[in-house]
Amino acid sequence: QEECIGIIDAIENEHDRNDLFDSFVDSLQWRKNISITVEDLLVMFSKYSARIENVWEMFISNSVKITNSLNAEALHEVLLNYPLNKRDYLWTRYINGLEQDSENRIVQLINMYDKGEQLEFSDIKQKELLLILFSWCLSSSNRWFRDVTSKAMIEILKQKFNLCIVLLKHFKTINDPYVIQRLYGIVFGAVMKRVANNNNEFFELAIWIYENIFLQKYIYPD
Repeated sequence: QEECIGIIDAIENEHDRNDLFDSFVDSLQWRKNISITVEDLLVMFSKYSARIENVWEMFISNSVKITNSLNAEALHEVLLNYPLNKRDYLWTRYINGLEQDSENRIVQLINMYDKGEQLEFSDIKQKELLLILFSWCLSSSNRWFRDVTSKAMIEILKQKFNLCIVLLKHFKTINDPYVIQRLYGIVFGAVMKRVANNNNEFFELAIWIYENIFLQKYIYPD
């Protein structure tokens, strides 16, 4: 990382400098060992430019890699801290452009789960990361994309019901009613379709929702 940034800083032409940085961002999709943190990357973005689709595709490619510092939790950190209008401009416009037959990794994953197929994960943390990634797709105004993402998430949560509360906690402070509305609808779908009783998890979820939604001074109208 340090060698690459040193090279970029040494380039006088701004266009060439940004072009090299864009290639660096693209390479983060394929590297096995990444020492860069999301904070480091944000500092670089303040100095150099990269194609926004390259940035999001890099995060998507790394999303379920538990030990990768640029996985879905890093994407979550970036998107959660954006003002709503900035996130819509940078992220939502990108996912709105994804089509059903797209070769984009996130569309392939969503279609797979929507069909009842699943990836074999060795660690439940990977499913949590995948759900975080899918949850951010709920900001889309593309009806097909929102609906198929919702179905895919229910397919995961009905099997891993304990992740419902984990997911709601991740998105507790989100400033987008469009996301939170659909997320609670997905959790309701998981409650109705869960494959086991999960009585303890269900009770814990009900208490958490009551305390964090219905006991608050302001309650979402819907």
